[in-house]
Amino acid sequence: PAVNPYPGPTGERAQWKWYHPYQPKPPPPHEVN
Repeated sequence: PAVNPYPGPTGERAQWKWYHPYQPKPPPPHEVN
């Protein structure tokens, strides 16, 4: 699939194959007994 040029951290175009949408990490497990 064609996508618009996505400016990666290095300024290069990210390919759709390894482009992952941002997913917020769950909070670290604390008080898990």
